[in-house]
Amino acid sequence: MRPILVQLGPWEPWQIVFVFATLLAITLLWRRIEARLEGVDELRPIRWPATLGGCILGSAALYLLVNRFAPVEIKSYGVMLLVAFTAGLWWLGRNAPAQLELADIIDLGLTLLISAVVGARILYVAIEWGAPGGYAANPKTVLNVWEGGLSFHGGVLGAVIGGLIYSRVKKVPLLLLADLAAAPLALGYAFARVGCFLNGCCQGVATTLPWGVCFPANTPPGQACTPVHPTQIYASLASLGIFAILVRLRDSYPRQGYLFGAYLVVYSFARFLLEYTRRGVTGEVVTAATSDPFHHALALTLLLLTAFFAVAILLLPRLASAEKVLRPPRRLAVALAGFLALAIAVAVGALLGDSPVIAWASPLTMAQVASAAIGGVMFVVMLGAWPSKVREAEKPKQRGRKAKGK
Repeated sequence: MRPILVQLGPWEPWQIVFVFATLLAITLLWRRIEARLEGVDELRPIRWPATLGGCILGSAALYLLVNRFAPVEIKSYGVMLLVAFTAGLWWLGRNAPAQLELADIIDLGLTLLISAVVGARILYVAIEWGAPGGYAANPKTVLNVWEGGLSFHGGVLGAVIGGLIYSRVKKVPLLLLADLAAAPLALGYAFARVGCFLNGCCQGVATTLPWGVCFPANTPPGQACTPVHPTQIYASLASLGIFAILVRLRDSYPRQGYLFGAYLVVYSFARFLLEYTRRGVTGEVVTAATSDPFHHALALTLLLLTAFFAVAILLLPRLASAEKVLRPPRRLAVALAGFLALAIAVAVGALLGDSPVIAWASPLTMAQVASAAIGGVMFVVMLGAWPSKVREAEKPKQRGRKAKGK
């Protein structure tokens, strides 16, 4: 609820000293962070002439630019995107394998950031292009990313394309990069949603709950300060929870790419639930006939299925480990078929009985359909590609037992 975090300028001449001191402090702090990420105890000697000269030139350039375009508005959304990138890069640097050096990690982070922002913006603009007051009427605002307007699903697609290019150039497996990016993505997304809250975008629907928030009149929704759900904060907390789950499960899956797949499945379920408190671009109803019985039954069925996908993916390593093999139990596939039948039966039963569950589970939005599709596809792929061989760590033990028996 603070789209403009701070305004800079015009500056007095003496304030350039504080700009210089800030740049110098950031430079020294970055050296310490860089040394920590590289695992070096002692810092390299500082090249004071180059360091001071760079800070002097940087502070002079900032002073001239700020005074030339003053007042310069620093957007909250842009700042939180920077915080999100920094947090994700920090986690990636602390947990990346030894084969990736610090320079490679920074290159990977920048590649994923740029490609994700481009993909997210393209999809958001495409969805909003023909809307009233959309980008078709104001094409010059297409590049105003700092004002908000990014699509998560477009961001994931863009990041995958960027990761594919990076993996080809650096000769690093794409699935390994996907797993490395899963937890940082969840962590960064939590901060990015705080930026949405400050910017006033991705807002929720009206509510009478005590924690409903009232946005300023000059930001969406701006309808006489009607209290709405802080959906952005819900999404931020959900992403932090997903981050904690990924950290716990990062060594539980047998193949590369499974951790990223688990992230997509669990996020899809969280997004499905969040859409009930959200409105906006992705909150648009898929069909106009929301009173259609089939529409209601489909909405409840997809809700139950996305919940099943998320729970099953999280329990998959434990179920497979209990049988001492990497292939998940066949009863899981049977459970999926049974759960699908049960979900349809519950939806139809609730519909025929005019249950209040139907009113809560409908209508069906664009993001919910996309989330259910992504969750289902990833679940089927991960289930079908699960290896059938005995764990490599267990093979020597088994051989030893056979040898001992002979």
